[in-house]
Amino acid sequence: MRVGLSLALAVSAIALAAVPIQAAQSTASWDDVWEMVRNPCRAVEIAMRAHGISPWSANPRHRYMRQAAWTYMAPAVAALAYDEHAARDPQAALERIVAQFDPVNARTYSSAAGAEAWQRVFEVGSYALAALDRGEAVPGGWLVLAAVIADGDLRAAWQSAFRWGSVPSSMSRAPQCGGR
Repeated sequence: MRVGLSLALAVSAIALAAVPIQAAQSTASWDDVWEMVRNPCRAVEIAMRAHGISPWSANPRHRYMRQAAWTYMAPAVAALAYDEHAARDPQAALERIVAQFDPVNARTYSSAAGAEAWQRVFEVGSYALAALDRGEAVPGGWLVLAAVIADGDLRAAWQSAFRWGSVPSSMSRAPQCGGR
């Protein structure tokens, strides 16, 4: 079930690059959320466009936000564990992701707060995996967290982003978001 869950969420993820954010939001799905959680580099590009900013802006603040996409994305991922509305509504989850990359109001976690948030994400994702094994239904946002927990490489990347504010380039499967 664990491998199937990750594959089921990843199948049919849309290519949001060609779809304006307004159109993507009106047809939001958990596949869209999964694609952004799986690849925060993609999420920052989409979110910056939604804020009217070129993802390849030379502005140092925008460049840093792009390079630290995993760190900036962590609170939006945690919202799937903490916020029932975001956990049940893919539109609300996508709105949290886009809002998280607002260049004026973006926030990140301190090391202690990130470790605490990661613990909650891990607990909810693990609970969702166990519930699925028992044949129980869980909210879509929890399925996304279950897929993160089930994928060892992705789990390690997110744990690093939450706890230390970065994802080492040595994590081969973790997309590295850089500048041009």
